[in-house]
Amino acid sequence: MDTITRKSMEILLDLIEIKIGVLSISDKDDERELRNLKMARRELLFTLNQVPSKRVKKEIEAYPDVPVIAKPRKARSNTLRGLD
Repeated sequence: MDTITRKSMEILLDLIEIKIGVLSISDKDDERELRNLKMARRELLFTLNQVPSKRVKKEIEAYPDVPVIAKPRKARSNTLRGLD
């Protein structure tokens, strides 16, 4: 599968946020999982920032520690390509 919709990425972002919220850190494996979840959240936010929406702007403002690497650009379609 070469494409993923913005809606699917937002659902994944929600699931990551839920997992981060309920994760209880008790050992190094949990710390590693939290670090991986935060990295996945950062990557999704960056990718969603390429196709800006009101929700993404709110997410970026809610997590100022996540760097915004590129300026948003206009979307050509509702589907993002090249996310394999």
